[in-house]
Amino acid sequence: MRIIHFSPLLLALLAPGVQAAAPEVRVAPDALLAQARGRGLPATAITGFRLELASSWSGAQGALDARAAVQVDGLGAGRPLAQFSSAAGGSGSVSGVPTGSAAGSLQVHGVGQLTQVAGDANQGQNSFVVRLVDGAGAAPALPGAGGLGASYQAGASSASVSGDGRGGVVLAIATPLGVATQAVGAAGGYVSQMLRIVGDGQRVSNSALLTVMTQATAGAAAPALLGQLHNMMPRH
Repeated sequence: MRIIHFSPLLLALLAPGVQAAAPEVRVAPDALLAQARGRGLPATAITGFRLELASSWSGAQGALDARAAVQVDGLGAGRPLAQFSSAAGGSGSVSGVPTGSAAGSLQVHGVGQLTQVAGDANQGQNSFVVRLVDGAGAAPALPGAGGLGASYQAGASSASVSGDGRGGVVLAIATPLGVATQAVGAAGGYVSQMLRIVGDGQRVSNSALLTVMTQATAGAAAPALLGQLHNMMPRH
């Protein structure tokens, strides 16, 4: 499991005020981040963002996947416009003899990732990546824009995308051999990713990509922060 601490940025995008993050993914301890300065950006510096979520599960008997994207433009001009897309599908039905309880849940504030595995020859990964993109002008339209809502059912296995009723997004894959879930909540601000595998030979993943679009001159703070962190990181 890979844990990347970008919760201040994501919480800011889900609520008023914006925090900056490095344009490239670099893992740094919280104690080091606390020493950095100049992380603030005015709210008008952010023109929009796109959050892309994908969950997948595959085994010898079948495969399932769920995808969702949320894009918000016009934040810098004070006229936000939101677009959504979602899809769920699969082939066959995931089946097998479970090695434990397939049920599981995760509740967090900020960013939380959890991987639980009981079995042999399994692969599971949670990933959350943040990109900062400079440039003026409107962002490309979200492909397949529509609404939030998709489902796929095959035997005892299912994949779904839904809203949480409070402005958030939930992806869920449920099988007899475990669950893969992702949730982004606007109420309170959080991102959670959970994998629970209780079988053998399963390949499961959750991925989230947050692209933050800024005014052409607003991104200078991010390289400055990256430079500070580079200078502060211990040399090996």
